[in-house]
Amino acid sequence: MKRSPRKNGTGNGLQEAVTRLIHSQAEMVQTQVQLAHLQATLIKDMAEIRNDMETIKAILIRHEGYLSKLPEAIRKQIGFVEKTP
Repeated sequence: MKRSPRKNGTGNGLQEAVTRLIHSQAEMVQTQVQLAHLQATLIKDMAEIRNDMETIKAILIRHEGYLSKLPEAIRKQIGFVEKTP
């Protein structure tokens, strides 16, 4: 049994389907380009955030050192002398 080609009233069913396919593929490529651009931006931003975090960690470590020395510095400044038994 032979099937007749589908027609959607205009007789151009295949051509219209190919046109829709090409249009969809063009949209997909455009979306992929946008995605690649977004990904590149995110990678750059993440690198900047990592650098900022390393800077913050270094500052916190330095401040931790200052704070650990602070009680003794205050004792010396006010002239506190520990009593020895």
